[in-house]
Amino acid sequence: MYIDRLTPSYMTVIFFHAWILPFLGSGPFWKHEIEKESIRCATNWWTNLLYINNYVKSTEMCMFQSWYLSANFQFFILNQFIIYAFWRMSRKIGYFFLGTLTIASCLIPFVAAYSYNIMPVLLILPR
Repeated sequence: MYIDRLTPSYMTVIFFHAWILPFLGSGPFWKHEIEKESIRCATNWWTNLLYINNYVKSTEMCMFQSWYLSANFQFFILNQFIIYAFWRMSRKIGYFFLGTLTIASCLIPFVAAYSYNIMPVLLILPR
């Protein structure tokens, strides 16, 4: 299962970010950026291990890139219900159901990005 394979190594990386990484470097932005990341990991590690860090305390996320693991796990759980529903439907209705879900999954992010006037891609710019 997903959790059995990933969680032990994920836990190790979170521990590394929280307690070891701050001592491994230096530089003009090191203390400012890495110390902030370390504090967030030390206080919010449990949201990462429960794979809910993209919803709970998302503004104080430990390891920003880890949102993908949470989203992936949540979609894994959600897909179990979708697959079961598709399996129980007739093929004609089932394909319409999957087509509707596919179109909705493309339209919802587009409408959200357009209506809130946000960039649909992450751009990291210097301060």
